[in-house]
Amino acid sequence: MIKRIITHKHIRSIFKSFYFAFCGLWHIIKNHRNARIILFFAILAVIFGLYFRITKIEMTVVLLISGVVFVGEVFNSMVEDITNLITNQEYHPVVKTIKDMSAAAVLFASIISLVIGYLIFWQRIVSLWK
Repeated sequence: MIKRIITHKHIRSIFKSFYFAFCGLWHIIKNHRNARIILFFAILAVIFGLYFRITKIEMTVVLLISGVVFVGEVFNSMVEDITNLITNQEYHPVVKTIKDMSAAAVLFASIISLVIGYLIFWQRIVSLWK
C-alpha cells in the first residue's frame, strides 16, 4: 500500500479549491435574482422549522429539498450562461428548448418543495390562528 503524504502544497491546493467554490457561490448570489429568491425561501423555511421545533427528520427534509432547488437553480444558470456564450445571445430554437428544459427542472423541484413545505408546516401555521 502506498502512503500518501499530505504536503503544504496539497493543503494550499485544497484551500484554493474552496476559494474558487465560494467565488462561484458569491457570483450566483450576486448576479442571479432567482438564486437569491430561492436562498431567501430556504432560510425562511429553516427559520420556520426552528420556530415550530420540527423534528430532526423534518428539518433534514427541509434542508435537502432546499439544497436540491438551489443546486438546480445553479445548474439552470450555468446552462443559460453557457448557451448565451455559445450563441452570442442570439435566438436559436434548440437553445430555447434546452433553456426551457433546464428551467422546468427547477420548476419541478420548486413545486415538490412547496408540497413538502405544506406537509410539514401547514398544520403548525393554522394552529397559530386557533
